[in-house]
Amino acid sequence: MITGSLTVLIALQASMLGASISVSGVSTVTDAGAKVRTYSDRQGRPIRISSESPGAKPSTYAKILRNSVHGSEISSVTVRIVTSKALYRICGGPVGGCYKSSSKSLIVPAKSKLGAESVLLHEYGHHLDSYVRGVGPELNGGRHWYRALKVGSLIKKGKLGYGRNLPWNKKISEMWAENYAGVHVDTSFCWRTVGCLTTKGRRAIIRDVTGKRPRVRKARTVERSVDLGKKKNRNITVTVSRAGGKLLAKATPEVEIPEDGATCNINLLRGGKIVDIASGLGTVTLKRRHAVGGKYVVQLNGSSIGCKAKVKITVP
Repeated sequence: MITGSLTVLIALQASMLGASISVSGVSTVTDAGAKVRTYSDRQGRPIRISSESPGAKPSTYAKILRNSVHGSEISSVTVRIVTSKALYRICGGPVGGCYKSSSKSLIVPAKSKLGAESVLLHEYGHHLDSYVRGVGPELNGGRHWYRALKVGSLIKKGKLGYGRNLPWNKKISEMWAENYAGVHVDTSFCWRTVGCLTTKGRRAIIRDVTGKRPRVRKARTVERSVDLGKKKNRNITVTVSRAGGKLLAKATPEVEIPEDGATCNINLLRGGKIVDIASGLGTVTLKRRHAVGGKYVVQLNGSSIGCKAKVKITVP
């Protein structure tokens, strides 16, 4: 279950983004009378989604799951897109979403301040928890993730534990679900009692879900000489192939900085939204420590007048 105060984090691979979704038809009907549309992942496995809220787009949710790290377990789950009132009734309280293990259903709202991707992937993490090989007496994530994050030690320190009566942010199963979402969603969220999801943790989750060690590629460098002239900004698009790597961008002015303090700044965008900013006089460096897979835009941005700078980008 994902609570209303949640903000989710970080993820995936460039080859997994922006692909089309194929519709294979309409299958069953839910208890609420909604038709279940069946889409498919890249291996042809069914992705079942029902829309019980007017205006919701099932294809958007299907694309999120299709681009996620998953296995054959995706065939056994149904996503139900519901209204806020229905979410409260079905999940039993003011939550962002929930997973019903008895019916293997992900209950997600049509509108969420947390974002459809964050909520859906968090709840799918709970579904995965029943399929990955874990450690301990109850559902608590995959064994590689468990060991990479030293969950056993966190339990001894009282930072995590078992049982339904624990606070949300101390449940191992919630941390697993949140970390799974963090493999895909690029935000700055870190688990309050434990810390940020590491690159090692991300790779461990991918290994738990797929059964394979994720391939690690060497970082590469992109260098451009950029002259804004009269333009406000110019964009350089790069593709991150290694989820969880460090993306660095440095802008070094090639002309003397005028007395009015005009600067060459860097904006980092993903999905059309700014996720990081670096500004200041002279050389400006932007560090994105846990970049997710996919396309980023490194944007050179001038202040009062145009700037001319040498831009160097290290892409994981």
